[in-house]
Amino acid sequence: RCLSADCTSAVAIHATEKNGELSLIAKVFSRTSSEFISSSASAPLGSGAELGKSVGADLLAKGAERLLIESRV
Repeated sequence: RCLSADCTSAVAIHATEKNGELSLIAKVFSRTSSEFISSSASAPLGSGAELGKSVGADLLAKGAERLLIESRV
């Protein structure tokens, strides 16, 4: 949600759970080059929404919005 991505956005997200810890890896890709921006983090189970917001905010801070806008043109 914080990325304002849609079903045509070049975004990949992978989540895993191990020993009560949720890990999230997310990447936003350029449609016109090999550029991508990635972020990852972990948190205790039950805090998935906060984890997703944190990773999304980190992607935006790294410049993911530019890649998402480019993909809409």
